[in-house]
Amino acid sequence: EGRQKTAARLILRMEHWVHFQKEWAAIWGETLSYNHCVFEKLVGRGSSEDSCFAAHDSLASGIYLCCAFIIYSFVWSIVGRNCSKVDQIWSIVPVVYCWHFFLHYCYTTNEIHYRMLLLASLVTLWGTRLTFNFWRKDGYGTFFTHEEDYRWPILRKKMHPVVFLVFNLTFIATYQNVLLFWIAVPAYEVINGPREIAVGDLVVAGLFAALLIMETIADEQHWVFQSLKHSIPPEQRSKLADPELRQGFYTSGLFKYSRHPNYFAEQAMWLCVFLYSTTPTIAAGIAASLPLAQIAQQCLHWTGLGCIQLMLLFQGSMNFGESITLSKYPAYKDYQAVTSMCIPMPSKGMTHSDASKKSN
Repeated sequence: EGRQKTAARLILRMEHWVHFQKEWAAIWGETLSYNHCVFEKLVGRGSSEDSCFAAHDSLASGIYLCCAFIIYSFVWSIVGRNCSKVDQIWSIVPVVYCWHFFLHYCYTTNEIHYRMLLLASLVTLWGTRLTFNFWRKDGYGTFFTHEEDYRWPILRKKMHPVVFLVFNLTFIATYQNVLLFWIAVPAYEVINGPREIAVGDLVVAGLFAALLIMETIADEQHWVFQSLKHSIPPEQRSKLADPELRQGFYTSGLFKYSRHPNYFAEQAMWLCVFLYSTTPTIAAGIAASLPLAQIAQQCLHWTGLGCIQLMLLFQGSMNFGESITLSKYPAYKDYQAVTSMCIPMPSKGMTHSDASKKSN
């Protein structure tokens, strides 16, 4: 009996692998066909009545959009000598992808996909808020001159110019844009599923909205603190009564439970986007009284890898950012010792600033 179960699991895994290979073969076949269609149009051979957009799968045209954003990010990072072009479009590109999938569906079927409309609206709220937050930090500036992420100049100094150029092309411009496409790709699964909104969709949408509020609060708390801190000359901060302003970093509000509550909410929101694409599968599994493990296995899909990649990116970003903060503010080590890095959890103790506040 044990061997039979092992054999059954092995066969199931092989079937999943074969299905995965077939999906990717279909995707790249469709993309190559889209390439051929575009080329025929450019050289004037294609029929004027044919539309490459309508005649091909939305994932193929989405990959084209991603390539266009990669080229834009890399070229303008060289022209403007600023590697934060991806940062400028970070909150915009996923919104473009979601509406792209929705409009492609409407254009090719003459119907409205209500589940996709809800998802695109949620992602638009996310993008609008994040775009505003980036704008008020002077992240956009003018087209050629704008604020650059503080990490890139540091890396630029540490790397040989050629090495940094390769890093810019492969990681900053290409990998990050592919990631932005990948985290939005669950929307492609949504348009290939049921059109009507179900209870499970509303539950996930509510969770997404709660996380969006959490990220908004965290960013606002951090913005208020940083604005106040930078309005005071550095030589005067050591004389202030506020322990947080003296130490140079914020440890109150949501930051009492997580050193990066906004990053936690950001990652969790995109996990919700993937979860949103699986709600029909979960509902069908529950209706069929399937074991939880089997339902979870049925929800596994390559589109969810974007969430994992995003978490890995944020992990590296948090580690690198904290190494810089620690070099500037030695007291940050005490904060690290008592506060969770990402997932909000009760504090393990009091920081020096907490103790100072209590004594006052």
